[in-house]
Amino acid sequence: MKKISKLLFAIPFVLLLFACSKKTQKDNTTTKTNTTTNTITTENKKDLCTVKFDLNNGEGNIDDVVVEKGNIITMPNNPTREYYTFDGWYYEDSKWIFDSNTVSSDITLKAKWTLNKYSITLDNQAEGVTISGITSGNEYDYNSEITLTATNIPSGYTIKWSRSDGVVKSGNAYTFNVPSENIAIIITTTKPYAREDSKIYFGTYPQTKVTDNTLISELNTLAGNLPTSTNKYNWTDFNYYISSSVTSFMFYQDIDYDNDRTYDYRGVYFTQYRPYYYSNSSSTSDSYQDDNGYSTNTIYWFRYDPIEWDILTESDGKAQIIANLILDSQDYYPSNSTEKFEHNGGTGFANNYELSAIRKFLNDTFYNTAFNDFQKKIIETIEVDNSVDSTGQSSNYNVCNNTNDKIFLLSYKEVTTYYTDATARQAKGSDYAKTQGLYVSTNSSTLENSYWTLRSPYYNFANEAYFVSISGYFGHDNVCGTGYGVRPACWITL
Repeated sequence: MKKISKLLFAIPFVLLLFACSKKTQKDNTTTKTNTTTNTITTENKKDLCTVKFDLNNGEGNIDDVVVEKGNIITMPNNPTREYYTFDGWYYEDSKWIFDSNTVSSDITLKAKWTLNKYSITLDNQAEGVTISGITSGNEYDYNSEITLTATNIPSGYTIKWSRSDGVVKSGNAYTFNVPSENIAIIITTTKPYAREDSKIYFGTYPQTKVTDNTLISELNTLAGNLPTSTNKYNWTDFNYYISSSVTSFMFYQDIDYDNDRTYDYRGVYFTQYRPYYYSNSSSTSDSYQDDNGYSTNTIYWFRYDPIEWDILTESDGKAQIIANLILDSQDYYPSNSTEKFEHNGGTGFANNYELSAIRKFLNDTFYNTAFNDFQKKIIETIEVDNSVDSTGQSSNYNVCNNTNDKIFLLSYKEVTTYYTDATARQAKGSDYAKTQGLYVSTNSSTLENSYWTLRSPYYNFANEAYFVSISGYFGHDNVCGTGYGVRPACWITL
């Protein structure tokens, strides 16, 4: 019994040792397994490669790709870039072949682009004229600059370049950037003006009020935000006067509606009324704008129309012309001083034409608004007679030096020479001139007629100049009046 008991006692002990041995083996195995797993994970991390995609100014976004070393990568969707064609992904100087090239390390693939080319076709319809600059029908890089030059042009003509995308330009040379489409250019000879008997149609200026509500709405949208005294947005300040001070209250904006690089409409917007004397305050009682049907805080649009000119005299292939309509309404000079003072680069009276604001307006603002480069070439620079004789008087202490001008106002003497009776001198204003504050007659005998300014100073007062009245007779008034019309004149080569 004692032996059996010892044996029975020994068996559990052996089992316990066996169990402990098994546990120890199991624990050791688990440790080895975990170690092995960690080793594999570390080694796998070392075998992963990152592929970056450099769009090189392309559009869109492509994420990095992580692959195992020795594997290929899937080609991403082709990126896009405006005006360019995508040529593929490149590693260093070689194009990457996605279905065969394997990744062996971290790499960067760069997108390669080719600038688009577009064909330029020339249709030369100008007889005898030679065009140089490009080969017709060839393709040229987008936005590259091209200059076409015409030679052997007939005397008195210039070249008109009419593109199939609507752009029309004039001049003996034409420089442009290649657009993002194939275009054809028709080359013809043309004169910078049209003539019908004693009328010349030359240049453009805002004249006729737009009344189509749909067009007005569209133009308002194109104009964007309304201007304020502190933020003009896309508008330009007229810098007109109220109470003798330049005030930000009246603005304009020109719109190229058909994208032919010339203006088609001008918008006018004002928050206060323009006084008819520069020194007056702003009110309906001191302005002609409201009398002409124009109110504050409203955009008015005017179409750029060809300017109709009357031929005053013609000789030796040249003509002196004057605008048939009153095109604008501006003061001669914003001052009512009767003493000499320094202004516009010299010292003189307020009615000194050489120093006047109206002369500067004509040869700068009007000249650059009304005429393109081609048209400017036929406008003569002449010596304008500002002598005592030009004022129609035997003595006039307010006269100034002769001036060299392209655009000018007629003198007292010129008006009496070219217009022999008062009726012929009467003139009406454009819609645009009326929105600037032009005085317009409501009398039945002179209905719709307006005053227009002459360059001649009045002989008796240093702050007055002559004008032609609504009835066609002469008058004189303070040069700071803003309700007097502007009829530009010039000499052109026919």
